[in-house]
Amino acid sequence: MLVALQISFSAVCLHAAVPFLEDWSDTALNWGLILPLLYAGIPSLAVTFYLFASVLRRAPAIQGAAVAYLTPFFGVLFSWVLVGDRLGRVEMVGGLLVIVGVAVLSSDRKET
Repeated sequence: MLVALQISFSAVCLHAAVPFLEDWSDTALNWGLILPLLYAGIPSLAVTFYLFASVLRRAPAIQGAAVAYLTPFFGVLFSWVLVGDRLGRVEMVGGLLVIVGVAVLSSDRKET
């Protein structure tokens, strides 16, 4: 519920700011533009936030929040697999650090 409230508040604020920050004179709204926006907004964001909220209900907060750190990792991974982007050493080391960090946060460890 709080996530939906946060997103709604952000959308209203951004919508109010757009006329002052952007020049829309060259943009023609047509279905070629609107359909990808709807696809990006509905399945990608709505389903993702629903699944993330489901994880947070079932797992401890730290373990559930660790899932959010995987988003950039999968973005880079899919751009490499699907688009053919080249990965340098920095990207590979960064991805490895993300995986190790999430594994450490998600592991069950006993307090000593």
